[in-house]
Amino acid sequence: MHDSRLVGRERAVSALDDLIAGLARGNGATAGISGAAGTGRTVLLSRVLGAGSALASCVPDGIPFGAVTQLAAALLPPAEFGELVGVCLEDRDGAAGRLCDTFAALAGERALVLAVDDLQWADEWSLRWFAEMTGRVGELPVLLVATTYEPLARGHRIPLAPLPPVEMATLVRQVLGELPPSVEAAVLDVARGRPAVLRELAERWAVAGRRA
Repeated sequence: MHDSRLVGRERAVSALDDLIAGLARGNGATAGISGAAGTGRTVLLSRVLGAGSALASCVPDGIPFGAVTQLAAALLPPAEFGELVGVCLEDRDGAAGRLCDTFAALAGERALVLAVDDLQWADEWSLRWFAEMTGRVGELPVLLVATTYEPLARGHRIPLAPLPPVEMATLVRQVLGELPPSVEAAVLDVARGRPAVLRELAERWAVAGRRA
């Protein structure tokens, strides 16, 4: 594993790789990548994306079916997608089952990865679908993966704690190079074990350097 963004995440990467290998054998599963903001949940989620995958990015806007329809839009022809959305809006109580049936039908053609980033921000109706889909993936070649602040109630749990100082120091040197000890200590104090915060600092400094 040479991606500097995944330093210290070997166990999490191995867990995801095992699930991907299982999917290739036709085994479905649900997995939750949990951790505080900045711990690298989204970077790890990107590892499962590829052919036959769809990604939904959640924001707290409350739009009905906002998350799950992102997945459907990535996998269905426009006409079928439009019809599905209309049916779901007309029959919200039955929408979760209808959406699950749609993904099950797609999984009959090829294995699917359904990825949801920041599930904690998903709307009520998408959360209902996620719960029902979790109960069905064991029968389907579908890998359902979400990032969230708290561990999922069901499925494989892949927690991401802040990285310890030694691994963060390694990451600092990979991203920023050798720094004076006092500067490195200050960077570590700001990042507090969160790789995404470190990368954001590096990007901001790079922009500032180009403007100078």
